[in-house]
Amino acid sequence: MLHYGIIAIGSRGDVQPFVALSLGLLRKGNRVTLMAHENFRSFVQDHGIDFHPLAGSTEEILQSPEAVRHLQTGNTFRLLRSIHERGGKWQTQMNRDLWEGCLRPEVLVTGALGIHWISSIAEKMGKRWAVIQLSFPTNATREFPFAGFDFPAFDFFKFPAYNRATFRLLRSFFWRRVKTSVNEHRQSLGLPALQQSIFDKADSEHILTCYAVSPALLQRPADWDDNIQVTGFLSMPALSNNASKNIPGKLLEWLGTGDRPIYIGLGSMPIPDPALFTQVLAALLARTDHRYIFCEGWSWLPEVPTDPRLFVVPSIPHEWLFPRCRAAIIHGGVGTLAAALRAGIPTVVLSIFGDQHWWGKFIQKRKLGAHIPFKRLSTKKLIAAIQDVFSPEIAQNLSGLAGELKGEDGLQNTIASLEEYFLAGKSG
Repeated sequence: MLHYGIIAIGSRGDVQPFVALSLGLLRKGNRVTLMAHENFRSFVQDHGIDFHPLAGSTEEILQSPEAVRHLQTGNTFRLLRSIHERGGKWQTQMNRDLWEGCLRPEVLVTGALGIHWISSIAEKMGKRWAVIQLSFPTNATREFPFAGFDFPAFDFFKFPAYNRATFRLLRSFFWRRVKTSVNEHRQSLGLPALQQSIFDKADSEHILTCYAVSPALLQRPADWDDNIQVTGFLSMPALSNNASKNIPGKLLEWLGTGDRPIYIGLGSMPIPDPALFTQVLAALLARTDHRYIFCEGWSWLPEVPTDPRLFVVPSIPHEWLFPRCRAAIIHGGVGTLAAALRAGIPTVVLSIFGDQHWWGKFIQKRKLGAHIPFKRLSTKKLIAAIQDVFSPEIAQNLSGLAGELKGEDGLQNTIASLEEYFLAGKSG
């Protein structure tokens, strides 16, 4: 058995899969310390997981006026630059917090946003580490381009050299953004500065990378090394088994008094245009016969419409709710999307930034739902999308995929990969 240090930096969608992983590791007799921003303390500790707080708050950054402006335009690169710059005020303290949190664990597991810091800490401490990616690949392959460069109009460009070049371009961009801060951190640890990308360094050291995405959606490329795996979604089945006792009685009553509702929620994303969203929500109630359940999450609306066909909740376990819904209107975060696909319900993705755009395009291309970038949202488009996702073709596609997903166990697959990797290193 091992003591795992798990680093989950980001929003709720970045943290919850690692809570699921922690619970799985604990059930097998391991020790776990989960490191995340302070605002996730109760979420982590309520599940009986040892918590180590990190300075900073992704929620505070995303709610800032500058970030909201970038969310409104959908410009991912400007938003990421803003997050990096605003997060800089916490970075020194967060590095100290990470160092302290990594002292006791024997091995370290980080999400994508912690790679730059954990790689150096692990090197200084002489500890083995692994990466769990929650979305599209950043490891190069000849078989397809990086998702951000997958332009349908340029399909004739998609040959092996182009595909691999898109990943090099991605890694080069991000390395330029963080190179200075990474090397300052390394200097503080007494480590030499890096000239090569931190990604290239991880590749050369054969660091285990697990993509926590269903193989039904992401087929593992044949040219990947053995240390790169596609293990499946990290879900929290315990929520489905025990959640009903924590569900508000009024919601249970409302669900039982009419047709299955359509879920609406943007998760950890602030709504870029609250006035527009409120207007669209009111129009849905006026122009359709559906019932709706709106999950506020990190969103804020100046005035939520009042209607017996609308139920508003601050938060709700998707694993419990989605099987009780007809469809889901979501931001396209991979965790929320995975829950909808497992439930076999169609989605309308209102993508805001980052991989949400790519998942939206992916879902529409695979005929599993519809995609509307939030900056192009209108009542007419959303009503049309809702009508489209109830097509027989989408229902058939979802039924087949939901069956595949229910037969997968991404949690156990991920744990097995971690055990093989870490225990082999320990015995060696």
